[in-house]
Amino acid sequence: MDDFTLKKLELLCNGIRLPEHILTRFSGYRFKRASLSEGVCFDLFPSGSSQAIPINIAAREAFVCKSPFMYDENKKAIFKNGQHFVQASLVEPPGWYACVLDDGTSFQEVFQVHYHSILAASLTNFCEFKETGRGCRFCALGYQIEKPKIKSVEQVAAVLKELIKQNIYFNEVNLNAGTLLDEKKNCDLYLHIVQCIRKITSVPIYIQICPPKDMSFIDRLIEMGVSSLSFNLEIYDEELRKDSMPGKARISRERYFKAMAHASKLLGAEQISSWLIAGLEPVESTITAIKHIISVGAIPFVTVFRPLIGSEYEKRLPPEPNTLIPIFDALGTSLIHLKYNRQKTKCGCVKCNCCSAFAEVLP
Repeated sequence: MDDFTLKKLELLCNGIRLPEHILTRFSGYRFKRASLSEGVCFDLFPSGSSQAIPINIAAREAFVCKSPFMYDENKKAIFKNGQHFVQASLVEPPGWYACVLDDGTSFQEVFQVHYHSILAASLTNFCEFKETGRGCRFCALGYQIEKPKIKSVEQVAAVLKELIKQNIYFNEVNLNAGTLLDEKKNCDLYLHIVQCIRKITSVPIYIQICPPKDMSFIDRLIEMGVSSLSFNLEIYDEELRKDSMPGKARISRERYFKAMAHASKLLGAEQISSWLIAGLEPVESTITAIKHIISVGAIPFVTVFRPLIGSEYEKRLPPEPNTLIPIFDALGTSLIHLKYNRQKTKCGCVKCNCCSAFAEVLP
């Protein structure tokens, strides 16, 4: 593993201390899930390179107060224990967040920007697994939410049209949601939103969903114009799945792999992925998951466990960076075997690479 990849993993594991005047510029996301969207995005600049490398770094969680990293905005650099670590610049939130729809909904409640130009939306602010006491314990969706809401087609359409009218650039739309127990209702939610988006823009659409029992739903999404799909296994070990994600654990691993294989045949391996959360199970188990995902023609997107505010695992600690080296080495080797070409990936987390060192281990 090269020096810069390890630096990126160190930042993902430790977070960064930011002065209050910077944090107040970032309002945070109200509809948090298991992802890292509550963090702050930076452009990193490796020594001797003008090519920006994206990263999303924890800045609010409790463990961050002990981080050896701090950001100096004047010097545009991250320091580790007072010593220069890497040049970096903040990715500022867009001004249109403050715009408001006629019904009083702020644009940021409908879409958030991931990195520079990815529009992301959680279509619900709740998960029915959570509501029935079977939610993923590492997920914060539903935290401090007063009333369950599903974003309407009308809201999505209105914000998209206004952004286009204002000449706001975005290069993809990223959709996810909490799980609805009624699979047809869950499927229809995505189908209606995708159909709406496709009437407005031709940018790639990326969706993160639980694998459906009825695989024809995947066909219909693709027919509607979805460009890339992610079926997020997150944890591979069966016993740890039951403990950490009791609702999703009722969906068998086999169904996840069946969905990946089915979608890969339709869109190609470069467009199908599955999140794995390093640090929530033994290293060997994550490596086994990487190989299994690769074997069905999909991409393992390995992220680093972050104890999100409002999750049941809020007081846990992220993994140590050195424990991740075997995982990311195995990831790089497996992608070689797959003959993966990242240039063919149209959109999604694999394309973005803010929340992982995925791209850094590619040959």
